[in-house]
Amino acid sequence: GKSYDYKIPYSTIIRLFLLPHNDQRSVYFVITTDPPIRQGQTRYPHIVIQFIKDDWSDLTLELDEETLSTKYEGKLQKEMAGPTYETFSKVMKFVVGQKIFVPGTFV
Repeated sequence: GKSYDYKIPYSTIIRLFLLPHNDQRSVYFVITTDPPIRQGQTRYPHIVIQFIKDDWSDLTLELDEETLSTKYEGKLQKEMAGPTYETFSKVMKFVVGQKIFVPGTFV
């Protein structure tokens, strides 16, 4: 099928969710936008990203130490490692500036 590219400004992201799947092997990261993404007449208010719980990633942020210490107040490190869903969630939380909502029994 066709593919589309969208630019989503941080200011349009209103909620972030981290949700476990019933199979206990997957985790969903949901981004809620307002206004929703439009494709023709169809509106998509949520972006759902699926992660495998056991996937591990090493991440190097392309930011200088000054930006990490001033803009993100030292909450992000230049080198990060861990489960992919956790590293992605942590980066999104501080870059977007929104709290991540999780179910009470998860994480």
